[in-house]
Amino acid sequence: PRNRICTHEEFEALKAELKGDARDIVVIAYHTGMRYSEIIELDWSRIDLKNRFIYLRGKDSKNREGRKVPFLSKEVEAIFERRGGSPRRIHGRVFALKSIRNVFEGACIKLGIKNLRFHDFRHSAATNLRKAGVDTATVMKICGWKSVAMFLRYNEVDDNDLERASAAIAQFEGKLLTSEAVSD
Repeated sequence: PRNRICTHEEFEALKAELKGDARDIVVIAYHTGMRYSEIIELDWSRIDLKNRFIYLRGKDSKNREGRKVPFLSKEVEAIFERRGGSPRRIHGRVFALKSIRNVFEGACIKLGIKNLRFHDFRHSAATNLRKAGVDTATVMKICGWKSVAMFLRYNEVDDNDLERASAAIAQFEGKLLTSEAVSD
C-alpha cells in the first residue's frame, strides 16, 4: 500500500498554482478525503449549505453505502457558498468538467511535487483528522471505511507523531512523580 500524503506546504503550493474547478476539487479532496469520483459527480441536491454537509448516496460511493461528510473546513464551506450563489451548472452538478488529471499532474511537475496522486488526498485527510484529535470511528465514518484495517492503511504516522508521543509520556511521568512526591 502507498503511504504518501500531501504535506501542508505542497497543498498550499497546489492551491496557488491551480485555478477554478481544479483548485476547488483539490481543496475539497484534501479536507474531506472524498474520492475523485465522489467529488466530480457531486450534485447540488446533495449539498446542505445550512448544516455544512455533503450527502453521498450508496450509488455515489465505492462501498455502495451512503454517508454524510461534513465540510470540515471554512475553505470547503466557502467553495460551496461561492459556487452555490451562481447559476446552477448543467445537470445540477457542482463541477462542469470531467477530469483535472492533466492540470493536476502539470501543476505537480511545475512545482516539483513528486509521486503525488489525487487519491493520496484520502491519506492526507485521514492523517490530518487523526492528528486533529478526531477519533478513529469518526474518521472511518467520514471517509467511508468499514474496518479499522482500512483506516490504518490510510493513516500515516510520522516522526512528529513519535515526538509528540515521547513528550506526552514524559509529561505523564512528570505528573506521576509530582503526585508521588505530594503523597509522601
